[in-house]
Amino acid sequence: MGPAGGEVFQLILNDLCERSGIAVVVCDAEGATLWVNSVAERLFPGWFEIGRSFSAALQRRTIPETARPEDVFSLCLGEGELRRAGNGAESSVFRHTQVLLRGKEDGGRDSRAGVTVHYLADISGEKRLKQQMIHNLQQLKMMREIVDVLYESLETQEVIYLILVAVTSQMGFGFNRAFFLNVKGNRLRGRIGIGPSNHEEAHQIWTRIASLNFSSLREVYNDLTRNGDVPDPRTQEIATRLDFELPIAAAQDGARRERSVSLSELPPMSGLLGMLQRGRPACLRASEAATSADRALFELLGTDVVAVVPLLVRGRLAGVIIADNFITRKQISEADLDVLKTFAGYAGVALERSHLYDELRENVEKLEKAYASLRANHEKMLQIEKLSAIGELAAYVSHEIRNPLVAIGGLARSLLKDGTHDSETVETLQIVVSEVDRLEKFLRDTLDFVKPREPHRVQVDLNKIVTDAAATFREELPKRGIELKLDLCATELQGFLDPDMLVHALSNLIKNAIEAMGEGGRLCLRTQAENGRGVVLVGDTGPGIPEEVREHIFDPFFTTKKEGTGLGLSLALQHVRRLGGTLSLASEGEYRTVFRMVLPLAESQVLEEVPVDREVVGSPGGLARSAG
Repeated sequence: MGPAGGEVFQLILNDLCERSGIAVVVCDAEGATLWVNSVAERLFPGWFEIGRSFSAALQRRTIPETARPEDVFSLCLGEGELRRAGNGAESSVFRHTQVLLRGKEDGGRDSRAGVTVHYLADISGEKRLKQQMIHNLQQLKMMREIVDVLYESLETQEVIYLILVAVTSQMGFGFNRAFFLNVKGNRLRGRIGIGPSNHEEAHQIWTRIASLNFSSLREVYNDLTRNGDVPDPRTQEIATRLDFELPIAAAQDGARRERSVSLSELPPMSGLLGMLQRGRPACLRASEAATSADRALFELLGTDVVAVVPLLVRGRLAGVIIADNFITRKQISEADLDVLKTFAGYAGVALERSHLYDELRENVEKLEKAYASLRANHEKMLQIEKLSAIGELAAYVSHEIRNPLVAIGGLARSLLKDGTHDSETVETLQIVVSEVDRLEKFLRDTLDFVKPREPHRVQVDLNKIVTDAAATFREELPKRGIELKLDLCATELQGFLDPDMLVHALSNLIKNAIEAMGEGGRLCLRTQAENGRGVVLVGDTGPGIPEEVREHIFDPFFTTKKEGTGLGLSLALQHVRRLGGTLSLASEGEYRTVFRMVLPLAESQVLEEVPVDREVVGSPGGLARSAG
């Protein structure tokens, strides 16, 4: 190629490389620079001087991208990548390709001499795109794991914790702290906050988590809540103090609406509320705080910038995530906001699912209560029908049997008073009288139960009633080896009660306690005042009442004794209720069975019925202090 042809070749080559943005450097066999195109001069000003070593220039000014520098800098056929160091964080990556061009000797053989053409193409954009794709793939993988974990959970509390773990974990979005605020009517209130409250705590938490080498967000969550306590008490305290008013009327259309609000129809707002109204994650800076809500937020958090993430469900605000980098002070980038925007959609759906589950559970509980109430009413109806039948039967039995029974009992008593009969006859007459008394008592109890009379209220002292009831058993107790412990209230317990009904009820409870203890034990009778009402406790140290029969002890004619009518406790309950009181079963310490009778001390008092199977252990004002 002659000189003119060489110039033409250079111009064509320079034009092609200029159009493609490729830097070209031509070197001789020894590696000295012969020619540099305009692109190389522009991209690498002052690097490649004519006559100077090309390789030395590269090694002095670049950082190899590959593991072996010789792949990049060797002056043989091949290619590699190199990074041109720039100012600060700026740098460029070039793909280096070299081609050896040999001339022809006489005879057509390749000449040993020749030139090497070096091509340097800027691939920085390609590299950034590749890195961005890798980053996006990692985020997609992370997002999938987060969504899978969220959708496994149905409990609202667990869902919220998982949302905050995803925001703060290094396996998630890596913020230092996160707070969840939920909607309550027209209030936005903090519910949960997680994250360290100072640098020392941050070092301890992050070092421990790093050492545990968790492989999933579920493991992080399980570790966070392993003790059932609030994981970060100070941060949680801040969360509970976050409370902002939403400029809307309180919701009135059901529980679901009270957990979400619509802000789109309101006039445009600024600051925190404006971000919630727009429904997109955004950065809120302390320097731009425009409202009292903004200033209160930054005063509580003690930081200069936060990410605000609204959680929307069908266009309605259901909750808010507020995240910051309180410890590291790392800036919140647009990329952070973009990923939070994607996450917010999934989090909102998970939150709505948990709310629906809560509503379903509440409705199931209501249905169960309604069914229990319906069943109880049905049982009451059956009980009423049974009592009606018993009443008719009792009236018939009373009419047909009572008069002959009275005559038999009277005749037997008269013969006993005669005193002229031998011992065997006397013993027989005593048995007759005893059995007649038992049958007469059964008839009275049955009639009292099926045809109860209205109470005749008079002013009485509850302490005296208890003392009188106990006095009727004063001879029987020592014979059975039972100790009586009377613990009466220091002040008089005056009330409007029917003394006969009350004594009858107490006598049945005392008799039940005596029969339960058999031989030996302690019977405790105690009175006390509670909230303006009188309380009588009847406790015994017997074997107690088995769990399987507790719910039946007040049923008419139910008994576990070989002898007995099964009406004693039923009558006691009936009398107490007719007096406006309650009777419940409890246990405390050595007193395995304690009947607790609560009675009104004023005519206007009416008490709610307490379930008979209620278990009270160590309740205040029990029998513990009177034992001994």
